[in-house]
Amino acid sequence: MSAVKEKSSVPAWFYPAFASKGVGIVSVSALLNYVTFFATNYLGLSPALVGTLMLFSKIFDGFTDILAGFIIDHTNTRLGRARPYEISVIFYCFFTVVIFSVPDMGAAGTAAFVFIVYTLIFSVFSTLLTCSEPVYLARAVKDDATRVKVLSFSGLIYVIPTVAVSAILPQLIATIGATRAGWRTIALILCIPATIIGMIRFITIKEIVDADPAGKQKIGLKEGAMLLFKNKYILIFSLALLLTNIAQNHGSGPYYFTYIVGDISMQSVTAIGTLLATMVLLFIPALSKKLGLAKVMKAGLILGAAGYLLPLIAPRLLPLLALSSMLSLGSIIPIWMLAGAIVINCMDYGEWRSGKRGEGIYSCASGVSSKVGIGLGAAISGGILALGGFDRMLPVQNGPANTAIMLLYTAIPAGFLLISFIVMQFYNLDKKMPVIQQELAERKIRREEDA
Repeated sequence: MSAVKEKSSVPAWFYPAFASKGVGIVSVSALLNYVTFFATNYLGLSPALVGTLMLFSKIFDGFTDILAGFIIDHTNTRLGRARPYEISVIFYCFFTVVIFSVPDMGAAGTAAFVFIVYTLIFSVFSTLLTCSEPVYLARAVKDDATRVKVLSFSGLIYVIPTVAVSAILPQLIATIGATRAGWRTIALILCIPATIIGMIRFITIKEIVDADPAGKQKIGLKEGAMLLFKNKYILIFSLALLLTNIAQNHGSGPYYFTYIVGDISMQSVTAIGTLLATMVLLFIPALSKKLGLAKVMKAGLILGAAGYLLPLIAPRLLPLLALSSMLSLGSIIPIWMLAGAIVINCMDYGEWRSGKRGEGIYSCASGVSSKVGIGLGAAISGGILALGGFDRMLPVQNGPANTAIMLLYTAIPAGFLLISFIVMQFYNLDKKMPVIQQELAERKIRREEDA
């Protein structure tokens, strides 16, 4: 029996509407990338302490991702399974304003405040958003080709806030960001519109109710964990995602432009690279259809590693730094934008092997990898800055501190991308998917006939 493909077309308005949440999130996330810089240079916390706080927060984050996956798998409301968790956008933005509004309470109190609020942002609200994302996509769009188009279009839409915020933030920091009150103002400027835009998808896009019993099976936490660890492809992809997030979240950009280039406002030049890098999204649907998702990702990882190494040639040459930004960001775009499609394929593979379809539990695996990767990136950065003798009170850093900043901006992230590339060599699910999807479609038809 041949597979029966479900017809799935979405209206033109669907694409920007689905991307709206991401537009809000990427704007706020760009600001959150400055938390380490803000904590060291404005709150007076040591880089090692900040890195340790971020690492412990992300380890805790891993547990909450697993819990969130379990909760999502057991959510059945009139709004759907994933859609209700979209309201987390409101709290994600609110607590971002809070973390950049730290009251003066001494070193210990400040460290505790930053840790608690940072953990709320990422371990609760970002976790719910991340874990529900592939489930929402799978339930709002029913065919693979349209999913990839939605993801690619979303990436193109994200260009606008990403480039704008990347260009504007360094200028705002160089002007009104000289005080704590200035940072709070910057947070408000970004987070208020991000909250409004981020809720558009929740209001406009519904989940498609699936009458297939396979999608309504109750999966316990223990059983979900067993399904997860028996699915080699979600584990391989999660490890690659972890390594890529460590590379991309070194947080050394503000330090590099402050102490190596000599002017943090010049970090706006990376916006040029960001704009050029996102053009690759125009080609992702065609490339992924022809080559497969994994090959597109692996190509990005190699180019990204090369991009990170470019500043070693001429550390202060702005055109070279723009090119470096373009290639290094280009490395994360395929794995970032296609992650949802990969996770959905892993859901299909898991259902094909076991007969049970985990959704939230697979989504949480990629979430854990992303969050722990961010934490490890911050911890590694803090540790290396501390080893280099970084001193925020010095307008010019010593030789070892500058070397530490240089390594964090170049060789260290390049190394993690290369390891991620090696890990992705073991991911070969793409070529198996046509057979898997055909067999799943046939099983569904038999279940409907039996019913």
